Amino acid sequence: MDAIQRAARTVAHAGRHASDADFADETLTSVATVLPHDGYCIFGVDPASGLRSFMLSQNGLDGVSGRLAYNETRERDVNRYT
Repeated sequence: MDAIQRAARTVAHAGRHASDADFADETLTSVATVLPHDGYCIFGVDPASGLRSFMLSQNGLDGVSGRLAYNETRERDVNRYT
C-alpha cells in the first residue's frame, strides 16, 4: 500500500471514529505524509441549505465564519458552496 492509500484509510477511519478536533488532527497528520502544508481549513456543508455547518482551521480562516456566512447568503458570489 502506498502513502496516498494509507493516508486515505486513516482519514476514512478518523471520519467514522474521531471527535471533530481529533478528526482534523488525524486527517492533517496523514495528509502531511503526502502533501506538506502550513495550515488547514476543514468545513462541513449542510446539504439542504448549502451553508457551512462547522469549521475547523489552523493558520487558515480563524474568526471569519460570520463574514463567510454573510457572503454565502447575501452577496453575489460565483463561487458559492452549492
